[in-house]
Amino acid sequence: MVPPKIDHRQAISTIGGRLREIDSRLREIREKGKKKKKRKRRIGEETEPLPSPPTGRSCTVAHAPSPPTGRP
Repeated sequence: MVPPKIDHRQAISTIGGRLREIDSRLREIREKGKKKKKRKRRIGEETEPLPSPPTGRSCTVAHAPSPPTGRP
């Protein structure tokens, strides 16, 4: 008997007696996410707070009353 062909992009693992197909790309993405989570600031090391970007004139324009439309 000839075993069925397996796609080279997918790996099969048995967990709890069930077959699962795991995409290797998803596995790589999960590993990258785990590596990013491991980066933590050291105790006592503080970063400078970023200055807030200057706001435009949107606040003053928002408070101005709008002229009535359609009336002479």
